[in-house]
Amino acid sequence: MLRPSIVLLPVALSALLACSRDSSGPISGGDGGGGGGRPPPHCCTTSPAARPPLSSAQCRQLAQEISHLQARVADRIVALAATFDELVLAADLEPPDDEHDPDATTAYERAQVISLLAIERAQATLLDEAARRLGAGTYGRCQTCLATIAFDRLVA
Repeated sequence: MLRPSIVLLPVALSALLACSRDSSGPISGGDGGGGGGRPPPHCCTTSPAARPPLSSAQCRQLAQEISHLQARVADRIVALAATFDELVLAADLEPPDDEHDPDATTAYERAQVISLLAIERAQATLLDEAARRLGAGTYGRCQTCLATIAFDRLVA
């Protein structure tokens, strides 16, 4: 049975799309969701005009990185879909008999692949949104406070 190697995207990807600070952040007097009374390191620490916007070279680099990640996610989705199809085909070839699958391994494997597919599809959606925002010129800005996110943080 095909077992694709699954490597999830870095958690930092979500930081590319939005501020992790909630409504109890520095604007309303909270700790900014960063813990210890500090706002997250990628935004909300400076005014929106304090950092320069992304340069065209930085935008090209980010576009290439997003494109590369989109290709990797698409490959994993194809591999997982093939694995799921193999599981279904294998189950169709065997007569249904609970005695020969006492641990419900087949159901577990299907559920695992379906969960991994959902994760990869969610990652694909996030990457599509990042590409759209990059094209619109809004990528690299906190969606909450509009502060510019440092380029080093975007590529982290």
